[in-house]
Amino acid sequence: MNWLTRLFQKQSPQIDLHAITVSHGLPGPRLVITAGMDGDEYAGIEAAYRLSEQYRKIKFYGIITIIPIVNLPGFQNEVSWNPIDRKYLKRCFPGSSTGSDTERRIHALYNQYIYPSTMWIDLHDGSLTESLLPFVWLYKTKYAAIDIWTESLIKQLRSDHILYKPITYERAMQALARKGIRYMLTESGSNGGHTEVAVARHIQWVETTMRHLHMLPEQVVPKSSQTAVYTDLIFVTARSEGVWRIDDLEDTIAVKQRIGEIAAYDGKRRIVYAAASGRVLWKKTGLHVKIGDVLAAIASF
Repeated sequence: MNWLTRLFQKQSPQIDLHAITVSHGLPGPRLVITAGMDGDEYAGIEAAYRLSEQYRKIKFYGIITIIPIVNLPGFQNEVSWNPIDRKYLKRCFPGSSTGSDTERRIHALYNQYIYPSTMWIDLHDGSLTESLLPFVWLYKTKYAAIDIWTESLIKQLRSDHILYKPITYERAMQALARKGIRYMLTESGSNGGHTEVAVARHIQWVETTMRHLHMLPEQVVPKSSQTAVYTDLIFVTARSEGVWRIDDLEDTIAVKQRIGEIAAYDGKRRIVYAAASGRVLWKKTGLHVKIGDVLAAIASF
């Protein structure tokens, strides 16, 4: 270790993720629940705090560690990214113990909490400029034990929309699968809202998963009769900066269908078309866009 590294470490205090650990002393799995990876997604944050209160009172098997706001600087500034270094936490895997604030947060999250766990549930929702249909995102890993368990969970979840997508370029998901760690991402809530319905949906999905992990007694719960299980998700991204005007879209759209337009600051317009046919699970509702911003996410079978 050279002098420059030692100096940087002295200037980089340890990250405190303000984790809440709940246990009733009964043996069982280690479940990690996170929210606030994006600092302006509030339904997941509210659900995380309620879960910490709820399971202090309800006995369960195993240990739950809840981190309600992973991106605390983003939450304090009401933005998705980390304003300290202007990085998105979800794009900084595997992080670094001597890197920027975001890199150290991600390094601490994975090494202190995720890697020692049985399963990780990450609670998300639509930020201030995002609207979405509630859905659960799971990965097909090619590891039989994980995939068999996940496919059984899909049959229990009460969700109209489930994305069960093969892992491709997602390095973090590959790392979890190699270690035998299960992962689920939940999306419920839009435009920075934290309605009772959106929060309750997160809590219900966590409870169902805990029952499937045998942390709670099994219970027969009526499943959604029209669950759609998608296997792919296509992102439509902005190719220019300007003012985004989204069309009034139906839930299902066709490839090459117009979905909106971007007006440059000088008034010139660029039409944006759907890159695939399918269900619009997520769309950007804010006016400002920059190159590379996701405008819509289209799920297909």
